[in-house]
Order: sequence, then structure tokens, then C-alpha cells
Amino acid sequence: MTFEQLLDAAIDLLSRRHRITYAALRRQFGLDEQGLEDLKQELILGQRVARDEDGVVLVWHAPGPQPAPAPAPNQAEAERRQITIMFCDLADSTSLSNALDPEELRTVLRAFQDSAGRVITRHQGFVNSYMGDGILTLFGYPRAHEDDAWRAVRAGLELATEVAALEALPGGVRLRVRVGIATGTVVVGDVIGQGASREEAVVGSTPNLAARLQSLALPGQVVVSAGTHRLLGRRFDCQDLGPQVLKGFAEAVPVWRVRCERSDEAASLGDGGELTLPPMVGREIEFPALMDCWRLARAGEGRMVTLRGDAGLGKSRLAEAVRQAAGAQPLLLLRYFCSEQFQNTALYPVISQIRHGAGFAENDTSDERLDKLSRLLMAGLPPDELAAAMPYFAALLSVPTAGRYPASGDSPERQRELTLRALLSIFVALSRERPLLVLFEDLHWADPTTLSLLQRLAEGIVASRVMVLATARPEFEPPWAELPHALTVELGPLKRHHRASIVAQHAGGKTLPPEILEHILVKSDGIPLYVEELTKAMLESGLVSEESERFVLTGPMRSMAVPSTLHDSLLARLDRLSVVKEVAQAGAAIGREFAHATLAAVLSLDPVELNHSLARLTDAGLIHSRGLPPDAVYSFKHALIQDAAYTTMLRPRRQRLHARIAQVLQADAELAQRSPELLAHHFTEADQPEMAVPYRLAAGLQASAGAAHAEACKHFREGLRLAAAMKDDDLRHRLELRLNVHLGMSLAATRGFAAPEVEASNQRARELCQLVGDPDELFWVLRGLCALYIVRADAKTAHELSAQCVRLAQETQRPEFLVEACVMEGYAQGNFGDLTRAREALGQAVQTYRSTAAGRFAYPTPQDPLVASLSLLAVLTLIQGDRAAAAEQMQDAIATAEALERPFDLAFAYTWAAMFESQDRNFAGAAEHAGRAMEISQRHGFDGWLAAGAMQLGVAQAGLGDAPQALALVGGTLPAWQASGAELNIVFFLGGLAEAHHAAGHNEQALETVDRAIAHAEQHGEHWYDAELYRRRGEWRLQQAGAASANAGAAEGEADLRRAIEIAREQGARRFELRAALGLAHALAAVGDRAGAVPVLREALQPFPTATDNIDQREAAALLAELAA
Repeated sequence: MTFEQLLDAAIDLLSRRHRITYAALRRQFGLDEQGLEDLKQELILGQRVARDEDGVVLVWHAPGPQPAPAPAPNQAEAERRQITIMFCDLADSTSLSNALDPEELRTVLRAFQDSAGRVITRHQGFVNSYMGDGILTLFGYPRAHEDDAWRAVRAGLELATEVAALEALPGGVRLRVRVGIATGTVVVGDVIGQGASREEAVVGSTPNLAARLQSLALPGQVVVSAGTHRLLGRRFDCQDLGPQVLKGFAEAVPVWRVRCERSDEAASLGDGGELTLPPMVGREIEFPALMDCWRLARAGEGRMVTLRGDAGLGKSRLAEAVRQAAGAQPLLLLRYFCSEQFQNTALYPVISQIRHGAGFAENDTSDERLDKLSRLLMAGLPPDELAAAMPYFAALLSVPTAGRYPASGDSPERQRELTLRALLSIFVALSRERPLLVLFEDLHWADPTTLSLLQRLAEGIVASRVMVLATARPEFEPPWAELPHALTVELGPLKRHHRASIVAQHAGGKTLPPEILEHILVKSDGIPLYVEELTKAMLESGLVSEESERFVLTGPMRSMAVPSTLHDSLLARLDRLSVVKEVAQAGAAIGREFAHATLAAVLSLDPVELNHSLARLTDAGLIHSRGLPPDAVYSFKHALIQDAAYTTMLRPRRQRLHARIAQVLQADAELAQRSPELLAHHFTEADQPEMAVPYRLAAGLQASAGAAHAEACKHFREGLRLAAAMKDDDLRHRLELRLNVHLGMSLAATRGFAAPEVEASNQRARELCQLVGDPDELFWVLRGLCALYIVRADAKTAHELSAQCVRLAQETQRPEFLVEACVMEGYAQGNFGDLTRAREALGQAVQTYRSTAAGRFAYPTPQDPLVASLSLLAVLTLIQGDRAAAAEQMQDAIATAEALERPFDLAFAYTWAAMFESQDRNFAGAAEHAGRAMEISQRHGFDGWLAAGAMQLGVAQAGLGDAPQALALVGGTLPAWQASGAELNIVFFLGGLAEAHHAAGHNEQALETVDRAIAHAEQHGEHWYDAELYRRRGEWRLQQAGAASANAGAAEGEADLRRAIEIAREQGARRFELRAALGLAHALAAVGDRAGAVPVLREALQPFPTATDNIDQREAAALLAELAA
């Protein structure tokens, strides 16, 4: 018998006998001295249901008129709980008071109260207050039962019957009662009043609802609310009275009248009162499907499986069954757990698994941890790769290397990339040794970097002996779902025989009484966790006793303590451990997993008392333990158990607990630096924004430094939300400034430079700069706004902001400012038509970058400025005619991005490389680069580069002659690109769209699209592509005009081509000039004017070297030779 069962049995015995000697208790339960002392202390101090008499006798203690068997425990403070409240009132009490003498009325009321007290006592209710001829009774407080709603209704029905049967009352009166019952969440536990007026305050709408329902009942009737009716299931026969208008309630309230309690047979029919469930799917379908996947994986055909279902449906249990079945043959197993608390911490599941797998101990030195880490990793990495990877894994786990390994000098992004590669290498290497099963729990809480790792793993295991089995809740959409070797399995409720097998498992294989088994199967709703918890609660209730091969009822089924919902079941189990509930609540506040040392520091309990409490929680199956105190680590068996323990606490107590937890964690400097998100969480829940915001900022900076921009955005936004509550205006403004600056940069990486939220963050930061006066942050604000207006193609504003950046950089002479200012000036000048000045600025950026501090600065921007400079510089150099230098610059940009191994830089460089190749008319190369940019952007959530890459691919497809694909890519993406605020390069994309229309024979649409592009250039000042637009329009107008040289269209076409040549010469855009000259020469030659065509070509060819290094030059040279012949 567990201690909880012993306690229940002792309370039941004492409530019936009222007095019992300690000797009798020892004989009854076979207790030793310590066991008797523990039981005595729990009954007297813990439950407050007994008092000691002369050290010999234990006396049942129910102070005042309280009839219930379990007075309120010694509540440290009020609690938030779901309870069922019964309000019963004597019918026609006014007539009674008028008809009876006061002494007679007193006798009648005492008879009513005594009768009600006996009924309430039988059903273990708690009389909260007597209000004249009314009684307010609580079910579910101070101690919850699994079936409190049933108990309340049974008590109401019996009370109506027994009060009506009272006889020998003064004046021969007959009494009738009206009963109203409601279930809901209340705050209960505050003691108000003194002496006879002392009672527990119940705050919330539920008491008032119960009183109003009572007024609806006829004498002798019981009326219940919708909340109570939902918990009754089919146990009671209820009549729907429909929505009723009640005083004090804005809307009509659904009401039911309870007729009677149904028989067990009748109650077993139906769905147990729950809402209609989706069709139940048995594991006989899912389990074989998962095992088929494993067999394919063992044979070298890797599988990526996602197991989805609601909380408690048995995802982990099914995954464990797969593991056990797969374990019949040699395999390797890796298991990872995602955490809600750490869903913004990059690679948290991996970090946790490595720490556990390596066996890190709290008091390990750095060398000891490095030794353990090395031993763990050598199983998957050869010696040379292990030595190279150790610094990255040490950094990931925040283990100082203290010179043991040479500093890599790599950027955080490169470290992150190499770490991911090493992890993937480990998976593949392990699978070569044995088939590898990777279990990932709770992916709905996974951080984006972990999902990126899984995406790569999914893509890389096609021909490996690896199966990844991941569990997640329904809201999670696996990004790898479309892969041919991926499978998503939806988990539904269990069928009856599956539920019964879980009951048998938790009953130790012993059979349960048929009535109890049926009740569990009906009430579980097919959710395995419900089945499990219902079964445990039943076995712990004291209503069954264990025999050799079975359990038998100790009393009638009617009095069984059966949980009606999971919430009630969990709360009942916690209440039975009332003395240690404080420990469970503190652990719940710390997190799903908590260390013994942390809990001890938070609670400051006597070590023996703390260990005893944790042992009781472990024995009760509420928590698991790993290791021995004081090094033990505990975890709640289910997240819902943690929630149940946590949510009963009122906000003030939760805040005090979180404040204490934060103080304890903050004392560990290494932990505070390693996990600022954890400190931010606890200070947030403690309502201490002044402490929470700096840690949230630190967490965001840590994420962005590791190129985890999605996580960084969440941290920065949460920091801004919290900052609004700060009282110190100066500190708030400074923190808001930094949060907005860095949020704008991370948003630019994920949403695009011109996104409205990027503008909002930067504009707010600019306002704060004026308040704070921080020139360093002001530069980054101006730079962010300049980039935004460049991408929005707002030439005037972009030029103004780039000039401000240049001035501020020159004033401070900070190298990183000088580099970024030149980059902004180059982009502003280049995109808006001054190609020569743009090349000068970008060349200066490259020179400053490479000549100062080996080109490495602390850049908060998402892209590296060298990559940005070289990318545009290459395109402009190509346009101005130096193809050889341009090709070197573009290759330099790509090589730099690849060396940095930062996804954003790679997407940036490949997108510009696609444009470069399109300008060079190497459309196959452009398509290849655009595809790479799209792949990277899709994987990392770079919306802006994904759209740009798609349109670059469309332009390339137009050049390759695939007009339908080009029209779909550019035409389908362009509206979304502009909707995001981006207008940059619209002229180029519209030019590509026009080419696609022309190739498809849509000549009018082609000309309309070019006109649209020219109008856009005039509106926004984006003139770098004007020459190409006029060239296209001129050539197509001439094609439409045909051979009629006097045709107005022909004249317009020739004028367009001459305008294109003129614009190109002004900009120094020699490649564009050459193309326009080629078009004009063709036109002149077509009408017989060879003499006019030859000088046009010669002049355009003159700046180019003799060797024909590009297709435009070759075509022009060939035409010139033909015309000159």
C-alpha cells in the first residue's frame, strides 16, 4: 500500500469512528514507529483532519459546524482551481419564517443543516458557508477528487430526497430544497471573517452562477450548468432546459435539470459525455507502417517520418514501441527532446543530448568536459575531422578550450555551418556501422536551426541506413513532407482493446473489476494519457485492494473515486500529496526538467525534507529522476502534469517563485552567459522587465550572431513587449533603441530589406536615437533605412540617407562605418543610374574592408559588406564593358560568401550572380545560380531572396526560350515582391517579363510591359536599366513596322534605339550601348542603309579589346564584317 492509499484509508476510518488510539492504528495498518509518526503528522498538520489527545488518541477534527470530512489544508495562500459548487436553498423559507415561532424555525433550520451536512459528508464536499436557509458547498476544494461533478450532483439529488423525508418537525412542516450546481475556475483559499463568521472566500463567477441556477429549480429539483453537464457524461439522466436568462449574466446560459443517476449499464453507453471525437485510428495501421519504414531504412533506403497527434495521444509510446521492435536486431539509437522553454535557442535538443550522452557533471572541469566530449564524438568522426570539429562543438556547448585547441578564427556563421556539417557527418558515419534510428520528440517546440538540421538530414539520408522518427502536435507542418522518402503519420484516438492493454500494463498485468475497467475505457476518450492517468488514480484511490492475480472492489461502485477529466485526475493526485505539492509547484515553475541543486536553492528547505518530498513525487509517478541527490535531475512525466502543478498557483506566488529562480540561476555566471533566454523567461514571469529585457536582448544577439535570425526576431520582439512596462524611461529608451536596431537587421534577413516591419523598427530606432543621442546606433539606423529605401527604389531618400552615412562615417573614422557607408553610396548611385560613381564607391568599400584589420569587423548586418560590394560591383563592371574584371569580381563575391558559409550571404551572392550571368547572356548559368539562391532561401526562411531568386530564374528561362515558365515565375512572383514594399530591380524583372511575352508571341503585351518598366523607372528614378528597355522597345516596334521604313512605328523604333545608345554612352554602359547599336545596325541594314549601319557598329565596338570575349561583341563583329564586305 502506498502512503497515499494509507492516508486515504486512515482518513476514511477516522471520519467514521471519530476517535482511534495510536495502538489501534499501528495494528490496523501494520505500521512501525516511523510510519506511525509520518501518518500522525500528515493527519494533524498536513491535512488538518485530526488532533492529538494526551499522546494516546487521535480525534477526528471538524471545527464549528463544518460537516465535511476533510477541512482545508494549511494553505500558504489562495489557489486557482477548477471546482464544482453546489448552492442549495430551502423552498418557501419566507412562509416558514412567518408561520413558525423563532425557536421552532431554529429547530427546522438545524434539522435541514444536519441533514445536508450528512449528505455532504458522505460525498466529501466542503461547506464553505451557511447563509440563513442556504448552504454553499465546494466539491474539488480543499481536496480534489476525480469525479467532483458527480459527487456534487449525487449530493444534490440525495439532499433533495432526504430533506423531503424529514419528519417530526415543528408544526408538521415538510421541507423541500432547490439545488443549483455549476463548475468553473475560481480563486479560493483566502480566509475572511473571524470566529463563527470565518470562511474561505471563493472569487469568480461560478458561485453566483450556482445561486442563480438554484433560483431556476423547482422545489426538489437539481439544475446544473453547461460546465457541470459536460463532466457528467451519461452517468446522469439530464433534461435540456435550453438557454436561460439569468440576472448578472450578459448572455443566456444553457441549463440542464438532473432527473436521476443512471445504472452502470446505461451509463456505459455512448462517449462518456465528451464532444464528438474524430474517427478513431488503431495502431494496427500506424505501427506496421512505421516498421515498414524501418525495414527500408535498414536496407539503405533512408526514411523521414513525422508522427503527429494531440497531446497525450501516445506519440512517444508508439515511438518507443518502434524502438523496441527495431531493437530486436543491432542498431544505434539517438534520442532528442525539444523544449517549449528553449524553442528560440538554436540546436537546444542537440546540446542537451550531447551533454547527456557525454555524461557532463555539474562539477566537471573544462578539461574533463572536453575529454568526455571527445570520447563521445570519436564514435562518429575520424581523428582528423574530430580535431577540427572539437572547437566548434566546445563552442556549441559553451565549454572553454583554454588553449587546448587552436582558435579557429571563423565567424559564428561559419562555426554554425561547420557544426551542422559535422553533425550530419556523424549521423552518416554511425549509420555505416549499424542502422541508425533517430528519435526527435516534440518538434512543435523545435528551434529553427534544429529544423534546418533536420531538413538537411532529411535530404541527405535517401541512400543511408537512417530512419528519423519525429513526434509533433498537429499544428506542426513538417517542411520535408514533400520529399519522396518522407512520411507523415496522423495519430488518432485508440480503439477499445488498445486502451484495455494500457490499463493492464499499469495494473501490472492483473485484472480489474469489470465495472472499473468499463469506466476507464469509456471515460478515457481514447487518449492514452487519459487511460494511463485514470488507471493510476483508480489504483491509488483505496477503492480497490490487490489480491494474487487481480484487484477487487473494497466498496460499492457508487462510492468510487473516479476522475472525470485529466485535469481533475492530476489535481487529485497532487492534493493527495498536499505536503509536497509546494515542491512540485516550484519544480513546475523551473521547467519541465529541473536540477536538485536549483530546486534546493529556490526553496531553501531542509535537505532531508526536500529529498523526502521528491521521493514521494517520484513514487507517485509524477516525476522521473536521473541520478542521486544532490546531483539528481528530475523531469515531469508529462508536460500536462507540470501544467497542473503550475496553474493552481496564483500570479503573486508564481512571480515570487520565478524571481527566486532567476536569482539562483543568475548566480551561475556561466549559465547566465550560455542561456540568457532562460534568465529572460524567469525574470519575465517574475514581472521584472528591467531584468528581463537585457537578457532578452542578449538572447537575440546570441541568436543573430549565430545566423539564427528567426529566433533572434522572436527575442527582440519579446524584449520590446516587455520594455513597454519599464519605469526607468532612460534605460527603457536605450534598450528599446538597441532592440529595434537589431530587430530591423534580423527582419531584413528574413522578411526582406523593404518589408514594412523593417521600416517600422528603423524609424522607431531613429526616433529613439534623438532621445538617447547614441551616434553608434544612429549609424546603423541610417544604414538600415538607406538599404530599405534603396530596395524600395526611393532614389531621393536613398541618396540623402547614404550621404548621411558617409558624413557620419567620416566624422567617426570607424572602419566598419566607412565600409558600410561606401556600400550604401554604391548601391544608391548604381541602381539610380550613376554607374561610374557607384563603381568608385564600391571599389573603395572593397579596399577599406581588405586593408583594415584583415577585413574582419563586428558587423551586426545580416550580409557581409564585402560580398555586397563585390556582387553589385561585378554587375556594373560587366555593364560598363570590362567582362574579364567583372568575372573575377563575381567569382570573388561567390568565393567570399562560400568561405563565410553564412546562408544569407550565399543567397545574396547567388542571386546577384544570376543577374550577372543574365546580363552576360549566359542564361543557363543564370538559372543555375538562381536555383541555388532559391534553395538556400527556402531552407532558411529568406522571403526576399526567395522571391528575387524566383524572378531571376524566370528571366533566365525567358532567355532560354521557355516562355511559359518565365511568365509563371516572374508574373507570379512580382506582385508579392511589390506587396512586400520592394521596388528595386522592377525594371529588370519587367524587362525579363516582356522578353517572355515576346517569345510567346504576345507582342502587344511585350510592348505594354516595356512601357510599364520605363514608366516605373521615371517614377522611381531607377535608371540603370533604361538603355535596355529602350532597346527592346525599339527592336520590337521595328519588327511590328516591317519593311515600311516610312512607317511611324519604324521611326519610333529607330528613335528608341538611338535613345538607348545615347543613355548607355552617358552611363558608360558599353555592353548596353553595343546591344543597342547592333539593333540599330540591323534596322538600318534592313532598309538598305549599310553606310549608316557601319559607323554605328564601329563606334560601339571601339572601346572593346580585339578579342571577342562576349556574345554581344561577337555578333556585332560578325555583322560589321558582313556589312563591310
